[in-house]
Amino acid sequence: MKTYRDLADVPEALLSDSMYRVMRRIARLEMPGWVDPSLKKWLRDQPFPRYFLDYEFISSPLPIWHGTKPGERIPFQASLHIWRSPKTQVEHHEFIAESTNDPRPQLAQEITRWMAEPGPVFAWAGKSTEAPITEALAEYFPEGSSVLKRVADSCRTCDPLPAFRKFLYLQSMEGDWGLKSVSSALLGENRYASLKIRNGVEAMRGYERLLALEPSAERQQQKQALLEYCSLDTLIMIDVWNAVLNFPEEEKVTTITT
Repeated sequence: MKTYRDLADVPEALLSDSMYRVMRRIARLEMPGWVDPSLKKWLRDQPFPRYFLDYEFISSPLPIWHGTKPGERIPFQASLHIWRSPKTQVEHHEFIAESTNDPRPQLAQEITRWMAEPGPVFAWAGKSTEAPITEALAEYFPEGSSVLKRVADSCRTCDPLPAFRKFLYLQSMEGDWGLKSVSSALLGENRYASLKIRNGVEAMRGYERLLALEPSAERQQQKQALLEYCSLDTLIMIDVWNAVLNFPEEEKVTTITT
């Protein structure tokens, strides 16, 4: 079988996935990228308020909190940005567990309070992470179960990742539709690079370090690093949203079809 070093050289007939065909054409045309008008329409049509949610969680073989089990996926941190209207500043809410008590009852109450008003909830890869975690929180705050179930359902139906994977590609993404890759490509910079904590694995380790520290300036700095990382994960979705809507409508871009 012939080996190809560049996607642009692969015969289109060999590419069964429509996105690979788009990537090949972008490479051949030497375009920076492609955004299908369908993605812009999907973003424009979302009602307000719009919620942008992210959890950080830990799954330890040794239970960290009273009442938890080995290997359970426990959310210890949350960030939520709320975009209430085109003319208002976004609001930010955040949570991080700092005691030896199971954080889920308190987090469930916070999510219920923050998101009492119905609206679409956007979480990158939310189908697999934010949706099941939120659904499970209902067990720890039955009074808010209807709100938590609504949030979980919206995390599934409004997960941005499938739409972006189908309708957007930039060469600098190099085939990666993770939020960090997409945001760096669209915004022209890696906004995570200057953070002390830059990914989920570092957040887990950083949180374990936080719990091991005695009250001190060092502990406060560690907490702030965790909060900054989780906050960026939700705020950057809004920046990505606006960047897509402002992506240039070039003829050679819009004529690419899947």
